[in-house]
Amino acid sequence: MTYQFRTLSTRQMNPNLAEWLDLGGHQARSNQPLKKDDNPASNKRAPNYDLRQTPTQTEIKLAMPGVSPEMLNISIERRRLTISGQSKTAASDPTSQLLHKGLGELHFEKVFDLTEDADPDAIRASIKLGLVTIEIPRKTDQLPRRIAVEH
Repeated sequence: MTYQFRTLSTRQMNPNLAEWLDLGGHQARSNQPLKKDDNPASNKRAPNYDLRQTPTQTEIKLAMPGVSPEMLNISIERRRLTISGQSKTAASDPTSQLLHKGLGELHFEKVFDLTEDADPDAIRASIKLGLVTIEIPRKTDQLPRRIAVEH
């Protein structure tokens, strides 16, 4: 698993309000980092998640704000579970002026390798209020059990 860290300068953490709120008809400022192709929609990030395991299942909860069930894609290939989704911004109102853009379109993606005892045929997924829950049952024939002794 690879994590990427980025440090923010003091100017990014505490911007001058006059610089951000430009009421002179210029394009709104954005706190979304732009990729090399300058397309904000291509921003991809790994969602925050919790991973919990019980004797009978593994549960993954991912925060994917703004992602609707229609824009959520969960697939499995060779014991690799891929969860991706895209948030869409609402259509802009032509009578209003955008002063700051912080809720741009985002593409979320996270990949998990399933354990050997995971049952990929019984995976269940749900989404509610931007929280994706995936339940991966574990094969019970591999759980420890007590063998009865006859006498």
